[in-house]
Amino acid sequence: MDQNELDILGYVMLLMDLGSFIRDQRIKNNWSQMELAKLMHKRQATISDWENGKTDISLLTLVRLLNVFGVECLEIKTFPRQKRII
Repeated sequence: MDQNELDILGYVMLLMDLGSFIRDQRIKNNWSQMELAKLMHKRQATISDWENGKTDISLLTLVRLLNVFGVECLEIKTFPRQKRII
């Protein structure tokens, strides 16, 4: 793999990690995707796309999402990282 492919892979893995974090926080709060979507003024499909790493999330939306979850911005650094196999 060249550096560009590794950068793309890293970005995709970050989205997957963020998606797992969003799913874990949603489940921790006993919310369905629809309930979280209503709180965020988004569609249920958008929540699903975030959780499955299919689409990215703006910084502003991420900060709002963390606020809905009651999570400090610094806490997001603690979500589990997947191991890279190259």
